[in-house]
Amino acid sequence: MRRATSVSVIVIIVVSSIAGALIWFTVIDPPGGNGGPGDPLYDEAPMLKVLVENGTLLPVEERLPTNPMLIQPVDEVGVYGGTWRLGASNVGGSLSNLVRVYVGYENLLRWDSTWSRVISGVAQSVEVNADASEYTFHLREGMKWSDGVNFTADDIMFWYEADLLNAELYSKWRNHFLMNDTPAIVEKIDNYTVKFSFPGPYGQFLFHLADTKSDEVTLRPKHYLSQFHPDYNPEGIDELVNESGQSDWVGLYKAKRNWLFNPDIPTLHAWTYQDAFDENSTYVIMERNPYYWKIDTDYNQLPYIDRVNITIYSSGAELLQAAIDGELDAQHKGFNIA
Repeated sequence: MRRATSVSVIVIIVVSSIAGALIWFTVIDPPGGNGGPGDPLYDEAPMLKVLVENGTLLPVEERLPTNPMLIQPVDEVGVYGGTWRLGASNVGGSLSNLVRVYVGYENLLRWDSTWSRVISGVAQSVEVNADASEYTFHLREGMKWSDGVNFTADDIMFWYEADLLNAELYSKWRNHFLMNDTPAIVEKIDNYTVKFSFPGPYGQFLFHLADTKSDEVTLRPKHYLSQFHPDYNPEGIDELVNESGQSDWVGLYKAKRNWLFNPDIPTLHAWTYQDAFDENSTYVIMERNPYYWKIDTDYNQLPYIDRVNITIYSSGAELLQAAIDGELDAQHKGFNIA
């Protein structure tokens, strides 16, 4: 379905300074469309339309945030459907590196496709105070995890309070969240606003936040992970540890928060794992996330591709041969073509 697109770009700024600015705030105009009353604003993949029609999935307008992230196609608007074939040489580092690169980059802010500037991401905008010591992030209202639960400031506060501040989970803070060896203070302003404060000016913070290693901020669904944390489930944590075979709650929690190998954890990614897998698996399947929060310029919910099939080969040589034989569609990780 094609319709006239109207997008209001409120501000795209910052040449030499970020202090005292409202940055990267793109607003999608309210539903209007070209049709008559009831004409839907957004389109969606045929496989999702079937689920909506049979009543097992909410309409796309109710699955997207009020301000979805707009993606400008490189050449033209895409077509729904198909499977992206990838390959890994083991269910370990090869698989995790592949999935992290092609699926996993959904930070509060991100680098654009040319890696020349930082743009909005999970956060639709950020305000910076005069000396760049406070950063206030505005989230996308109505944005959802892949299981349909709302993503809110509470999820970021859970990452901060239950995860980052816990000495049993982190013996040392990441440099990204330190200023002069002093940790950031993270505060919830409201359900869709959080503030990071530092003891002094931190002009590089947004660039560090867009780094792939800062994805942890948006990878801690409180409604799922809190059951594996003693501060949130003191009565039931021992039973869960015993059932898991882990030696303590730390091992259990770390295993459950590892989205690269735990298919049960909700994410904000375009595709999600469909089944459990282990070191003996010969393939891994990912399928589109019906709650993915990005659209193209024709208001089509992304992604275009239905599935990602990752075949696990026995060696790097076998993986390279698969690429030569045309068994992979588009991939630059995992093998050496020199």
